[in-house]
Amino acid sequence: SLKKAVLKLIMFFSRPYSCIDMVYKLDESLAERIESEGFGAKIDAAIKSAKDLISQNKKVVIWTSFKKNVEDIAEVFGDQAVFIHGGVNTADQSEEKQFAEFDTREKRIDKFKNDPNCMVLVANPAAASESISLHENCDHAIYVDRTFNAGQFMQSRDRIHRLIERSKEREKHIEIIMLNLPGSVEQRVHDAIEGKIKRMAEFLDDPSLKSLGGFSEEVSGDEEEVLMNDITDSELNRVVRNF
Repeated sequence: SLKKAVLKLIMFFSRPYSCIDMVYKLDESLAERIESEGFGAKIDAAIKSAKDLISQNKKVVIWTSFKKNVEDIAEVFGDQAVFIHGGVNTADQSEEKQFAEFDTREKRIDKFKNDPNCMVLVANPAAASESISLHENCDHAIYVDRTFNAGQFMQSRDRIHRLIERSKEREKHIEIIMLNLPGSVEQRVHDAIEGKIKRMAEFLDDPSLKSLGGFSEEVSGDEEEVLMNDITDSELNRVVRNF
């Protein structure tokens, strides 16, 4: 019950309208104000950032843990976007070899990677965190929300910037959108993930894990000074939006 309650709270922070029925039972006037806000501040910020990137002809992955968010965000971008969540079949599930017309995760990923008009992939980390290689196709990832599952966060993060040439690492950008509410469940999730990553980095002696961005700190000479300035300015390659 506690796990469900925490997940519900994370969902509420991600998109207040997703809990509108519950809010109506608690406070009708608050529910009406939430309805008037539409998607809410976090999703609005993610959409704005994605549109800015699209205007620069850059592809972007938007991550959110909730199926309704995935579908609705993708709908905003129309034919420019594809989405993946647990309800989208894999090739094996749909017998793609026999029925090529079936819409699958693999086909959607291929469209995102190879169709110049498809600029946005909206995905659920639980459904698309593994076995998807976007390193050569996408440099930008936006997180609307995260759960306490650090493994899923790291796997989703790695879709765009692990296993690439070192010279390309700093071309990758991760944006984590958070509400400016210290002590909230979002801040607790953030601190928990950061702590788990640091402990894992120490245990594995892997400098590439030492920040939320996942970028290696092992540099030398002039590059070190430039990279350290970048880390200071962006809080270890992490962008936190305040509202």
